[in-house]
Amino acid sequence: MTTSAAPSRPLIFAPHLPMRRDPETRAFVPSMDLRPVSAHGQLRFLIPGDHWEVERIQSCPDEALATMTLGLAPYDHARGDALLLVGSPLLMALMGAAAAPLGRPLRFLLWQRQERVYEAFEAHPASCAEALIAQANEIARGPGRADSHAS
Repeated sequence: MTTSAAPSRPLIFAPHLPMRRDPETRAFVPSMDLRPVSAHGQLRFLIPGDHWEVERIQSCPDEALATMTLGLAPYDHARGDALLLVGSPLLMALMGAAAAPLGRPLRFLLWQRQERVYEAFEAHPASCAEALIAQANEIARGPGRADSHAS
């Protein structure tokens, strides 16, 4: 039995490779240059395959979510892993939904056009969930209930 070593470089997870139809050849080709991502780590596509596979899986959001959840299993915030926000808005949203239950901070890479670099930013889903629960409990208590500051 062979075991694969954990990646030494951060993994950069993208929902899929964005494609466009080449006007001359009519073939699907990458629609953006993702080489700058290599400065942040090793790129991995959660929905591998061609344009038609991406089109098919977008029509099956539950399947896309399951595929992405499995694909994000090696996500390791401590290693510097990140989610790359490119491609289909639906698949980007599903990638975020698949990553949120990991219970750890999430790092995202977003293209900054003016600087022509990917900038990292973080979100902390667990902290947000706690804040939302506290806010919902406050609303449920209603005005004039315990913890009211009115005199």
